Formats: sequence, structure tokens, C-alpha cells
Amino acid sequence: MEDLKQTLGNMTIDSGQFKDLISGQVISEVSYTADEYLTLLNTYLPYIKLDPENKESLFLGLRHRI
Repeated sequence: MEDLKQTLGNMTIDSGQFKDLISGQVISEVSYTADEYLTLLNTYLPYIKLDPENKESLFLGLRHRI
């Protein structure tokens, strides 16, 4: 991960659009309701690409487990 951040940082600086780049990391914990979590999952491409019948079945099972 550090190599990727370094590479992206170098590309950003090399673009000439930025200088003195500073990066950081914020660790946080977020609690979701079952519906909020399923809404979040639905923003990820693998879930978006599911056919509606499979998605409904999967989400129903997940909602039950959560």
C-alpha cells in the first residue's frame, strides 16, 4: 500500500499542479443499520451488476443475518 501511495504522490507532484503534497490516514468506526449497509453495498459494481432477482435474494438473506 505504501508503494501505491508513493507512486500516486509522485505522479501528482510530477503533474506540476501540486507541490508539498501531504498525505494522512484517518481510521474511524461506522455503525450502519441493516438497510444502510445494504444501501452501501448497492453502490459497489459487483452488486450493481447482479440481476434483480439474485440481488433481492442475496439482500434478503443478508438483511436476515445482520
